[in-house]
Amino acid sequence: MQNSPLLQKIGLKEHNGINVPLFSIYSKTSCGIGEFPDLIPLISWCKEVSFDIIQLLPLNDTGLETSPYSAISAFALNPIHLGLAELPFALSHKNLKLRIEKMQELNQLKRCNYKAVRELKDAFLNEYYALYGKKKIESEEFQSFKQEHPWLKPYALYKTLRITHDWKSFEDFPHNLKNPTILIYQELLITYKDEIDFHCFVQYLCFNQFEGVKKFAN
Repeated sequence: MQNSPLLQKIGLKEHNGINVPLFSIYSKTSCGIGEFPDLIPLISWCKEVSFDIIQLLPLNDTGLETSPYSAISAFALNPIHLGLAELPFALSHKNLKLRIEKMQELNQLKRCNYKAVRELKDAFLNEYYALYGKKKIESEEFQSFKQEHPWLKPYALYKTLRITHDWKSFEDFPHNLKNPTILIYQELLITYKDEIDFHCFVQYLCFNQFEGVKKFAN
């Protein structure tokens, strides 16, 4: 253990910190649930009180589930935590800004309304993608992101199929979808290209935002 890269990085000494679920951290810019950028003021506070570790509950995409332990992917981040107000151009576009302000009213609830947050964020992200995403997915930066994450396209197809089948269990899918041949898989990628591109773009936004938080923490 003493030779592990992580221990070498943080040092063999006493460490102090906190464990926190991201969904419980709100700021004025949040949209009804704790978001990736909400970690930045927490990081600053931890430094002030000499904490050097923040342990987060899992942040993986959970689909319709609310438990952070019910992930549909071991790699994809949960879009429900994406900080919409921090997205490029979001506050400069009238309709997107109005959507964000409407969602921020959910911050006043005593408990997180997961269903409302998820549905409103999905609507926002679909509009945001139509306005800015379709140009971005042609960029070298986005193409490099896809190449760096080989799980991305299969995940996006899987999520698309779950949505188009009303989130029924994958075990109840037709045999040709549960065990697709290479030909069927390629056909599915073509059939659902727009939906796949959308989910890949959302992950691109999530990863960029979370990497910015990680850079600030470092």
